[in-house]
Amino acid sequence: MPNGRMRKAVDKSIRAQVSCGNLDLEAHAAPIAMIRFMADFLDDKSMETPAMRYATPASFLSYCDALGLLPSKGEPAKAEEPQGDAGLGRMRGKFKSFQGGMSA
Repeated sequence: MPNGRMRKAVDKSIRAQVSCGNLDLEAHAAPIAMIRFMADFLDDKSMETPAMRYATPASFLSYCDALGLLPSKGEPAKAEEPQGDAGLGRMRGKFKSFQGGMSA
């Protein structure tokens, strides 16, 4: 079902990554075909089996990650990062300065 909700979302994400220059349709043709197949499968409830109910979403997310369609892991939202002495940026700075002292 190429016009289902999952397929539309996948195609929208692919277009966004292509327009940013992060995805090459020719170089990534096979994983793109597979993620579209899985999106169609997830949209078609008549093909659902108990085993695939659990395996397909996990595989789908793996393909999303491989194609760069997921947000970067470990990137906190700017509004969520605490300010002041306990801020993540300050801790990173301390770690970097610590690392610099070790290599000298």
